[in-house]
Amino acid sequence: MKAIIIFVFMSNFLYAQVNSKLYDMPTAENVLKNVKGTDNIDTYAKQRAALYVLWDIAMSEIEKNYRYKNKPIEKVISAQKEEYNQAMYSVYKKYLAEINGPETQAVKDQWQNLWKNYKYHTLNFKEDLIEKLFNAKAKKRYYELNGYPRSSKIDLSDAEVVYKKGKQYFNGENVKQSNEKAFLYFKKSAEMGHPDGQYALGYMYATGSYIKQDYNEALKWFRKAEAQKNAKAMNSLGYLYSNGLGVEKDEKMAFHYFKKSADLKNADGQYNLGWCYTNGFGTEKSIEEAIKYHELAAENGNTLASFNLGAMYENGSGVTKDETKAFQYYLKAANLGYAEAQNKVGVMYGDGVGVKKNVEKTIEWFTKAANQNHITSIYMLGNMYLEGHGVEKNETRAFNIFLNGAQLGNPILQNKVGELYMFGKGTKEDRYESLRWWKKAADQNFKDACINLAIYYETSNYSDKNITKAIEWYTKAGDLGDAYAFMKLGEMYLYGNDVERDFNKALTQFEKGAALGDKKALFHLGTMYSKGLGVEKSDQKSFEYYQKSAKLGHEMAQFNIALMEYDGIGTQKNQSNAMARLKSLAENGQAEAQTFLARIYGSKMKYEESYNWLIRAVEQNNADAQELLGFMYEKGLYVQKDIKKAIDYYIKAAKQGNKTAEEALDRLSN
Repeated sequence: MKAIIIFVFMSNFLYAQVNSKLYDMPTAENVLKNVKGTDNIDTYAKQRAALYVLWDIAMSEIEKNYRYKNKPIEKVISAQKEEYNQAMYSVYKKYLAEINGPETQAVKDQWQNLWKNYKYHTLNFKEDLIEKLFNAKAKKRYYELNGYPRSSKIDLSDAEVVYKKGKQYFNGENVKQSNEKAFLYFKKSAEMGHPDGQYALGYMYATGSYIKQDYNEALKWFRKAEAQKNAKAMNSLGYLYSNGLGVEKDEKMAFHYFKKSADLKNADGQYNLGWCYTNGFGTEKSIEEAIKYHELAAENGNTLASFNLGAMYENGSGVTKDETKAFQYYLKAANLGYAEAQNKVGVMYGDGVGVKKNVEKTIEWFTKAANQNHITSIYMLGNMYLEGHGVEKNETRAFNIFLNGAQLGNPILQNKVGELYMFGKGTKEDRYESLRWWKKAADQNFKDACINLAIYYETSNYSDKNITKAIEWYTKAGDLGDAYAFMKLGEMYLYGNDVERDFNKALTQFEKGAALGDKKALFHLGTMYSKGLGVEKSDQKSFEYYQKSAKLGHEMAQFNIALMEYDGIGTQKNQSNAMARLKSLAENGQAEAQTFLARIYGSKMKYEESYNWLIRAVEQNNADAQELLGFMYEKGLYVQKDIKKAIDYYIKAAKQGNKTAEEALDRLSN
């Protein structure tokens, strides 16, 4: 427990009287008598640190004593703690007297650095105090209460022992993981010339593990280790040179160190050397050498090498495509715990690529990757249960998979959970929870969540419908690069949906969406130029926008291009090309194209072909087709004249707003 120490300022004080029969921690007087440094200032700093250690132990024992409700002991410990507190101030005053200067902030900072160097940065400091100042009874109680092994102190004269202790703390092997303690042991062993300790210290400086990131210090220690033929240090030097960290970027030097590391059979060095050959980094590009070193690295347990070989064989990059080999390499990386490879193995089992299809194996590998918080695997696994792909459909299980992933903070999964809550899939329908999860994802700038919020607030059937919020979320999605958002904003202003109709604003939004490649925004721009809405009418510009939209697959744009080509509007007249477009669209089921073809054939008195296209369009409830078919029955064109049928079709068309059908009904009723 960290606590703020409040010093009691007294010109003279007496140490608190502590009953040693009840509590046998070392007294402050004992500390001042037995803890000495190299000079007065060093002594004061060391004493201050020692007192703080004992004060901290006392605080810890007070906390533990609450469980036992032993008030007499608690009072004694509190008195002991106060004794340490007073002694700390006394030592500080001695320090001030020794330096004989004003108590400035710089002086205070220097004092803090001096005593904290002992408290936090001196190996075995606490252990030495316990051994030196605690009697047998106090030691026993301390170790029993705190669970520290009595053998925690190590021989600091043996560099290998010191290094291994640092490694133990770094990896959390049978001790609580501590980068702070690992750093201290690595530093000690490095200063003693231990090559692995030098590498480890360089690594901590390079990665900023506990200590502030410092590539110059990392470089220094890597070089010391490299001089002793430490392969890991050689590889790390290659990394620094390849990225220009602490040194000027130098591809040849990077290659040089990766090669030295690889020659010593270091798997990471072999992998990086293979990468150099793959990309021609610091050397001539050579796929043969790249494969050679990737294979060596894979044999030595480098997961990325195995994974990359899998990708090379899967895609046939520099090797003959071999999906079976690809699977084997992915599987090797997966068995080494690489989540991306586990996902890949799951996909290949699911698709039966490179291995016999096995959905159970897919679930097994997706689950392994998901347990490592691999987002794609969580999403795929959830979708398998949600849609029943290869497994029995289980929406509840799917929801829980997505929810667990969403709780990790991933916006993709948060958005998915929001969708499931909104539609009540796998859980009870709850729009408030849905909005909450969408908001979490949107706050992380996830575009789809912004769109979901915008659509909700635009179309909600509840009292929380809010067009202002809808516009805000569409705008945010647009600012994040979502073309659909700009298109939707444009439509709101074009049609005046819950906002004042404004062609200029619509034009601006459609132009933004078009710039991002939204086919519908391009289509709307074509329509605005065709009708002169907010812009000067221009059939040529209209045709150009329809063309761009059509190339992206917008069917109505393709239809409008056909009309313009047929009549020569905004482009050169080309009825042959127009008919080919119309037939293609009509065959693919577009009702507008079917109806227009029917008009063309009708104008040429090819009534059978006209009728056939109208029937197909009427099946799609097209109002224009209903009106034309009514006309054919009214006049008996290709079909037997039937006024009742004609009226039926006119009524259907009129209900959809067809004015010609309305006029026909008026005519027939007179």
